[in-house]
Order: sequence, then structure tokens, then C-alpha cells
Amino acid sequence: MSAFLVTNDTIDLIVQAAYKYKVVNKRQRTLFGQQLWQANQQSMHEKYPNEAEPTYLLARNAYSSFTPFPRKLKRAAVSGAIACFGYQACESMSWPTSEVKRLLDTVDEKNAVAAGFAAVIESVPVLGEDGNPMIVAEPQHNGAGEEVGYVGEFQRNDVVTATAAAQMRAASGWADCFWDIAPLQRNPHSEDYENNVMVRPIEIVRAERDAEAERIRLERMAAVVAQAASEQDDTDDDDDDWDIEDDEA
Repeated sequence: MSAFLVTNDTIDLIVQAAYKYKVVNKRQRTLFGQQLWQANQQSMHEKYPNEAEPTYLLARNAYSSFTPFPRKLKRAAVSGAIACFGYQACESMSWPTSEVKRLLDTVDEKNAVAAGFAAVIESVPVLGEDGNPMIVAEPQHNGAGEEVGYVGEFQRNDVVTATAAAQMRAASGWADCFWDIAPLQRNPHSEDYENNVMVRPIEIVRAERDAEAERIRLERMAAVVAQAASEQDDTDDDDDDWDIEDDEA
């Protein structure tokens, strides 16, 4: 397989999600982005020996600071960016056990849970050295408090067989969640900005919210008017039913 260096925009998206899900704090955002860049560059270096070996100085120059997205992020976009990054960083032998991968997996899982997905958990027996299920035995007592035997049950562990993140990607399809974000997709003056399927411009989100709020306001006004008209109709009916002779009595 080939490997490439993801854009800083993709790293920004991942970092912003990490901050949103409280995996990193505000001060750690740039540092986390630099760690991501180094992990990606290390993968490139091990895949292609002519690529420079990453250092903190190179990372600081290549990813000088975190730049937030001025818009609401789609959870599918976060999943796609993480999938893309993981695919490009996995050429490094140290990647599977690295701290940056652990943090990335945490962001991935929290994002999937927020999207409504859940991990698949199975309860499996714990096996002993002989390969047989381990049994936890408890003594049984008679009415006199004497031990009369033992009863036991299999010791079991809960095992995650599929993470929430894996469930989310399986539901989305690989082609729909493997993205490297281009700079034009965050440039408000480009066509890609308006048609971006990964992240929605905050201006559009706000306009939709304003339109929804106006719709609700008009519905409530119409309900108030209808209620007032109904009460007026009730009053008119009372007048019609009133016998004028009752007034003259």
C-alpha cells in the first residue's frame, strides 16, 4: 500500500474533535497536532527511506499551531478523518502501541458513541492454564453452619468484539468515511466550502436554526390566534343560547 502525509486541515479536524470530546485541553491542542504530524511522518519515513525522519523541530515548523474550524463538524467527517489518518500512520512499527494512537482511538470511540453507536460486548469464560474454564467455587453450609460442599459458576470476562467506532464505519461504508480534507474545503470563498460534505459551514447551520426558530414562532402565533378565535366562538354561542326573556324577568 502507499502512504501520504495528510493535510494540516485533516489534523486540525481531528484535534478539534479531541478538544470537543475532552481528550485534550485547550493548551494541548497544538502539541497534539504536532504529535499527529510526527506519527504520520514517521510512517512515511519507514515506508519511504528517502523521507525525512520526524523531529520536534520539523513538526513545529510543519504544524506551527492549531487552527479551529469556524463551523460545526459532522461526526461522519471526524470518523473519516481519523480513518484516513490511521491508514497513513500505520506503516510505523511503533504506531500500534503509541500514546498518540491511544488518544486517537479514544476520540474515535467517543465520536461514534455521540453518533449513537455502541460497542459489541460478549461475555466469555476465563480459561485456566489447562485450557478449561475457571470456576469460582463457594462453600455451601447446612442449617448448623457446617460446610457440606461447594457450588461454583464459570468466571467470565466482558470482551469488546467490535468497537463503537468500527460499528460506525461499517454502517457508513468505507468509501464514505475515508477523507483527507483539502484546504479549499475550509476556505469560505471557494465553491468547495459551500458544497463540502464533510463539515457544514457554520453560517448555513445558523441560517437553518434561524429559519426553524421562525417557523416555530409562526406556529405558536397561529395557535394563539386559533385559540382566541375559538374562545370568541364560544362566547358568541353563549349569546345565541341566552333567552332574552331571562333579561326581562
